[in-house]
Amino acid sequence: MLTWTAHIMTLHSKIFKLTQNFNRIVQSDFSIDKHILKTWYFVVTEKALLYDAGVWGGSLNNENIKRLATIQRVFLLKFMKVYRTTSTQVLGVLAGIPPLYLSAKAEFQKFQVWVCRSSEIGRVLDVGELDHFVKLFSVPIEFRIIDIKPQIENSQFEMYTDGSRIGDDCGFSVCILKNERLFKIFKLKLSKNNTVIQAELAAINFAVRSAQENGFKINIYTDSQSSIEALRSTRPRSAFVIEANKIFIWLLNRLGSPGSKHMSATRAMSSLITMQNWPQLMARI
Repeated sequence: MLTWTAHIMTLHSKIFKLTQNFNRIVQSDFSIDKHILKTWYFVVTEKALLYDAGVWGGSLNNENIKRLATIQRVFLLKFMKVYRTTSTQVLGVLAGIPPLYLSAKAEFQKFQVWVCRSSEIGRVLDVGELDHFVKLFSVPIEFRIIDIKPQIENSQFEMYTDGSRIGDDCGFSVCILKNERLFKIFKLKLSKNNTVIQAELAAINFAVRSAQENGFKINIYTDSQSSIEALRSTRPRSAFVIEANKIFIWLLNRLGSPGSKHMSATRAMSSLITMQNWPQLMARI
């Protein structure tokens, strides 16, 4: 039977190296904010310890859980600066840091949803509604190429898109200007499972579809650099991003152009989506 005991044992030496670097910072500046130190743990220490936890996080026995608690205790003692007789559970509660084995299991569950599309947590949420990993070879080449060029002229409308998330509330808005005057505003709410970048992409898709349905030539502006980079990426892995690309390709193939009705999707994308000045997308429909 395959176990991860040997791997978890190697984490002992790793945590000591990580805390040595941590000590150098703490000892040189005793006034450093605890929120910064806590961020250090989540961004550096925990990420290093939970490397590939998406694979081994679901195979933990009682012995491995105790080892992970011992490993985490090394950092907690340095972070809280308390007596060594304080229990690990109390240290975690006082620091507001969850047990390492729970974080490992969470990484494992996320991997099961993102890559394996497991339905084991279907009682908690609908896995089918979540984004998931797509193998690159299954994505057609025409859905990987978007060339963003300078701004188009003589557009009929300017559409400004934005997506946001506050707590469990996620949504996006599209503000339409005509001749530099407010024309219309759309506000839509998404599922609580959606992320900010998905909201940003949904706003862009909404603007493109709206222009296509009404036969308008528009410029679309977005302040989301991550959305632009996701659409421009030649190696998309997110099903949500790939679907967004498909919408652009589908619309452009249907619209064509006066001079070449059957122009390729790649050439159409190059001429219809542009960027200039600040992070923005512009599409001529």
